[in-house]
Amino acid sequence: MSDICTVNQGLQIPISQRKKEDGKNRYFYITVQFLKGNNKDKYYIENPAENVICDTDDILVTRTGSTGKIITGVKGCFHNNFFKLNFFNNINKRYIYYVLNTKKMYEQMLNAASGGTVPDLPHKAFYKLEIYFPPLEEQKRIVKILDRFDT
Repeated sequence: MSDICTVNQGLQIPISQRKKEDGKNRYFYITVQFLKGNNKDKYYIENPAENVICDTDDILVTRTGSTGKIITGVKGCFHNNFFKLNFFNNINKRYIYYVLNTKKMYEQMLNAASGGTVPDLPHKAFYKLEIYFPPLEEQKRIVKILDRFDT
């Protein structure tokens, strides 16, 4: 992974500093609990740093707790339990999304995570994960095929 991207880790914000209403300069706070549907309340973070904001085409990877889950299609400010992937040139995000969602990659991430009650995938371990990435044109061709299956 270190050959194709860098990662940003998210932001840990105490509940007391989370806002319950959307507003100017506020971003939806993306948490594992919200994505699981365990939390009915939506929270917003005011003026977060640029490096913890993601757009709908970005890829987030859960690094703690539900380690190895791949999230895209969400816009906001992401929690400390996530990595956001920042790709170098010649990488198709959608291709990487599909690869990261394979059983093989999920198992690699779980095996790389530290043990204990709550698994945690450290930066260094994530960067050591092995992923095959063909030339950009081939990535695009594969994505086109896989997108048809999604449709």
